[in-house]
This record gives sequence, C-alpha cells and structure tokens, in this order.
Amino acid sequence: MNLAYPLPSGEAVKFLDDRKIYLGTQIELADTGICCGVAADTNFILVCSYGADGSQPELIAYKKR
Repeated sequence: MNLAYPLPSGEAVKFLDDRKIYLGTQIELADTGICCGVAADTNFILVCSYGADGSQPELIAYKKR
C-alpha cells in the first residue's frame, strides 16, 4: 500500500514509511481487479484503491489526528 499517490497538483507522494509497522488490510473487489486498502497507526488513517501490482493508485482519504 505504500504507493506514490497522485495529487491534484500532479505530484506523486508516498504517505507511509517503509521502516514502520502499520495496522492495515486490503480487500479485492470481486471480478474487478481493484483492491481497497486501509492503513493506520496512532497518528493517521489512510484509505486507498489500486489495481493489480499497485497500478493506478488512488488516495481516497488521509486523515491525521
């Protein structure tokens, strides 16, 4: 889930730190090849969607405490 998510400005940004451990899960939507993921720690929650092998990542929500 630590993908580079495109922002409205055109910049792509990673929100997670590869060295940290997060609570998270992903669900693959039946017959679409699209996954929805959630990752969180004590400071934020991130909700996203992405295709096979992390293609077409989309940031749905990122909320800090």
